[in-house]
Amino acid sequence: MPHSFVIQILIILSATVLFALAILLLSVYKRLFTGVRIAWLRRNLSVLSVAVVFMLAFLVLQSPDMFAKVNAKAIIGIISKELLKLVIIIVFVYNIVWLISRIPAIKAMSFIKHHAIIILSIVVSAIIIYAAINYVDNLILFAPGWCTLPSIMSNWTGKEN
Repeated sequence: MPHSFVIQILIILSATVLFALAILLLSVYKRLFTGVRIAWLRRNLSVLSVAVVFMLAFLVLQSPDMFAKVNAKAIIGIISKELLKLVIIIVFVYNIVWLISRIPAIKAMSFIKHHAIIILSIVVSAIIIYAAINYVDNLILFAPGWCTLPSIMSNWTGKEN
């Protein structure tokens, strides 16, 4: 019993530290990765760094029992899969919203309309990319041999090889 209390305290403290780090990264967002000369890459790296820290904080809070039940190799697999999904989602959503916000007609709108369009574009682009990633994730999960040449050919031709 005392060990579970200590573990809960450590989980809360580590999540708090990660959230504080994420807020610190948000406060210095414009100064992150100043050594990178390509503006597009610098903005994407800044957004990704903040998102990764937030993701780690949420993973610490949401799934301590899940990590206690699996071995280290599975934990690395879970975190790397989540990181890959996060990178795809953040790059897609951030760049779509950035492109939409640069349209002159949207820039000319009032503050409320401009931000309504931005929020709507965040929601719609997130739904699209989440649906695509969920589809691919479930496809890989339920059909482990889906990417072999015989399975692709049988799906394409309708004949079993």
